[in-house]
Amino acid sequence: MFEYYDNILCVQGGWLHQVAGVVSKSNYDNWVKRKLVCTKRRAARNNPALITWDSLPDSVKLALIDKYGDPKTTTAKSGFSERIQPDNAASEYYAAYTLYDGRQLPSKNQLEYRANAEILNTVKQIVASAKSKKKLMGGTIGSIWQALSIEINALDASTYPHSLPTNPRSLERKAKKYIKEGYESLIHSGFTNNNSRKVDTKTEQLILALYQLPERPYAGSVHEMYLQFMGGAIDVYDT
Repeated sequence: MFEYYDNILCVQGGWLHQVAGVVSKSNYDNWVKRKLVCTKRRAARNNPALITWDSLPDSVKLALIDKYGDPKTTTAKSGFSERIQPDNAASEYYAAYTLYDGRQLPSKNQLEYRANAEILNTVKQIVASAKSKKKLMGGTIGSIWQALSIEINALDASTYPHSLPTNPRSLERKAKKYIKEGYESLIHSGFTNNNSRKVDTKTEQLILALYQLPERPYAGSVHEMYLQFMGGAIDVYDT
């Protein structure tokens, strides 16, 4: 009767009028014909039609909850967590990431950003799959992010210590930025924003001294020499 399909809670169309009796066959057919409900899957051999739960009239949903309980709590989830795959590249990226002052990202943040990346990789696959079939979960863009938000918020925090937004619209913006910009987009602005960097006078003089070398090095070379100095590999004198 109830089941998740593409991470969306659905109810079998025929069951609504044949068993549950919450709507007549003629009214159900009228819903489908006039697209008053969202058909997630059309009826086929051994596969009943599926109507998204959220598209049903409120009166019908209340009647079903009264007779069978709330399907959002009684129906098994779609197994979103089982689709999440380890991202070793993300782990290596955040482990090697160097902050402006030469420090590495704290271990806690490395785990957080890796979890974010692994979850958003899964989100990317689900959205791409839905779009390739010209079917968005629940029939609209809004509902796909609503469903994904519910799944992500239900993840075990001890296994996936992520910091992704709980709001569907914010989650959508975060995912799109990640898809466009990659791992860097997940690093908190406090680590990357120039305004938050504490550079004292001596450090500023050191950087300027490196930049003003006769060969006029590029910024990347200055950064590399700065890290060598911080690590004790080279000496630098402020003339």
